[in-house]
Amino acid sequence: MSSVPFSVEARTSTRWWQGRTIERFARHKLALVGVAIITILILSSIFGPSLLPYDELYIDLRARFAPPLTGYHIFGTDPLGRDIAARLFNAGRISLLVGFLPCCYRRRSAPSSALSRAIAAG
Repeated sequence: MSSVPFSVEARTSTRWWQGRTIERFARHKLALVGVAIITILILSSIFGPSLLPYDELYIDLRARFAPPLTGYHIFGTDPLGRDIAARLFNAGRISLLVGFLPCCYRRRSAPSSALSRAIAAG
């Protein structure tokens, strides 16, 4: 086995935001637009329902079939007079939970299941 001397000067320490991949990503305009859209969707799903004056289940019979941008209803109302924006933001919040919770559960349970398989294997 050949021994290669390890030199500290030979390694270049770069931060994650200074890497080649991040530079290439920053030059790609459509990728940046996509990241901006996803960020806006996630933030509106998280903080949107608390900023709206109506609950998603509040029924306003006088505002049935209201068109978008009338009064406090940004996206209008449905046939029962419920605010569509509040319902969309809450649906986005539920979709984020459905997407992220299984990932977190799998990440937590994977090491323990791998350990039990290793013990069972001998």
